[in-house]
Amino acid sequence: LNLGLDAALSMGPVHVTPYELGVRIPFDGTSPTPFLHGLGLGMDAGGIKLAGHFAEVNDDYVGAALVSVVNFFELTAIGGYTKLPEGSESLFIFASLVAPLGGPPFLFVTGVAGGLGYNRRLPPPGPIADNPFMKVMRGEIGLGNGTTTDLQELSRKFLPGENQHWIAAGLQFISFGFI
Repeated sequence: LNLGLDAALSMGPVHVTPYELGVRIPFDGTSPTPFLHGLGLGMDAGGIKLAGHFAEVNDDYVGAALVSVVNFFELTAIGGYTKLPEGSESLFIFASLVAPLGGPPFLFVTGVAGGLGYNRRLPPPGPIADNPFMKVMRGEIGLGNGTTTDLQELSRKFLPGENQHWIAAGLQFISFGFI
């Protein structure tokens, strides 16, 4: 018998969201065992935002994190890890830093990003607005909503695949912007 719950706990600016927190009660005389399939932590305190969410989705460990200081920078990262059936590892990580980094007027850099995948497929082609790399660079990975919906989507988009390796890089910039 498994008894579990999803919850959201808040104390001031700090939020804790356990995902599938519970206890497994066997009927064979052995001791009950606790389980936790994910955890979200967040803090939003007057311009400083820290958030992270980690979950096990079908034997795939997927997570996302965000550190943001308003009008200064935003660092966002996503990643996942699992073992393939034959025993080798599969992982991906992608991170983005959005900040006014500088440069000449024709190429003023406002963000950089990069990542890699080892035994992981790239997300399938589709609308650029739905691409997970672009969502990370725009800061649209949902971390404070108390659900694992975004993490489940990441697990579906970055499927494990033997001998599927990739490297990604991105640059965000403005060129001769109007004032």
